[in-house]
Amino acid sequence: FPSHDSHVNKLHSVQKEDLERLVKTLDLQKADRVLDMMCGYGAVGECILQAAKREQIPISLSLCDLHHVQMQQIPDSLRAEAADVTVGDARSTPYPDAHFHKIVIKMGVHDVPQPDQILIFQEMYRMLKPGGYLVVWDIMPDSAAAQEAFSLQIRKKDELAGYESLAMDRYFFRKDQLMWLYQEAGFEEVEESFTAHFKEGTLRRLETELAGNKYKLNELNQFARRCTPDHVREELQFEDNGEDISLSVPNRIFRGKKIES
Repeated sequence: FPSHDSHVNKLHSVQKEDLERLVKTLDLQKADRVLDMMCGYGAVGECILQAAKREQIPISLSLCDLHHVQMQQIPDSLRAEAADVTVGDARSTPYPDAHFHKIVIKMGVHDVPQPDQILIFQEMYRMLKPGGYLVVWDIMPDSAAAQEAFSLQIRKKDELAGYESLAMDRYFFRKDQLMWLYQEAGFEEVEESFTAHFKEGTLRRLETELAGNKYKLNELNQFARRCTPDHVREELQFEDNGEDISLSVPNRIFRGKKIES
């Protein structure tokens, strides 16, 4: 599924309170230029603007995503308030150097192949002003074994749903791998600000991604049973009630700072 599509928040049990935690991590200040990168239909950007209005903090919000079709779902009201709505690749954006005070990427980095993920962090570093923050919210399995089991299940789901490019490209990194990405790009003061464990259930995907096809759901469940070894089931809180198999994978919010000049 594309990041930030209309059913993603439902699938990941994301609540309004979780988005508000994300915004709080940005530490919005007067006249900040903020970029919602890999914005999808703009749910995060909308939450940022709402928070800024409540706190009476004037900001400038940019929305950017590679997928034009997805961006067409951005509400007209949000589009009218944004400084710009730009089609662009997170690995190479059209924005100038040192342009933004804050950048946020929610549930987007994992959709890019592993070798290219460092390019995203380097590009965000380039666009940030000295002292600026990059905030990332993403799924992060704790161990290599859990990472493999979860990734295999998601890849199978993508294949069954017909998301061929996602099945090939996605890479769900661990917490230690995220730390490496931040540090390799030059960020300092990298810290975790929030962790939640959200249930990933196969039954939820029946209507949203498998087009109601119960044969595909059964195939996905059978695969999940085979690809989740007993020694990682406790870590993933693996639950199997026959029709629905659920896993619990940490979702974490991290923030890194571009060093001051």
